[in-house]
Amino acid sequence: VSLDLSYNRIIDIPEFCFHQLGKLEILNLSRNYIELERAQSFSGLVSLKTLRLSKNKLSYLDPAVFAPLVSLETLELDHNHVPLSIPDQAFAAQASLKRLSLIGDTLALFEANAFVDDTFPREVPLEELLLKGAQLRSLPVAVLKTLTRLRSLDL
Repeated sequence: VSLDLSYNRIIDIPEFCFHQLGKLEILNLSRNYIELERAQSFSGLVSLKTLRLSKNKLSYLDPAVFAPLVSLETLELDHNHVPLSIPDQAFAAQASLKRLSLIGDTLALFEANAFVDDTFPREVPLEELLLKGAQLRSLPVAVLKTLTRLRSLDL
């Protein structure tokens, strides 16, 4: 089951707006003006496997925003228009995340513990990290050390 909301000039995603779409597996929100400022924007999307948020206005990835996405395998955040900050634990709740794409982004900050939560240690499932064309000042070695299953790093 998929939903394509790309090219809709969406600015905001209200909290709980997807809460009745528990069977949704693919959500495409690319090419909008989304900033993702609400913690419960994706609440209820327990079956979501792919989330496309490319070409929006993401500047900060609050870990609470992605926490409800427990089945997420692919997250595409390519070509956002503003510098993007990835804080500690940004993707710690995603126990199924295998592919993260940040192609063409300006990464203002990429914290060392972006994929881990020290209070609940587990193996990070990420297999593919796409950073091609990303403007990245540095990628902490600690980030790569947590990615024990990483098969592909595209710089």
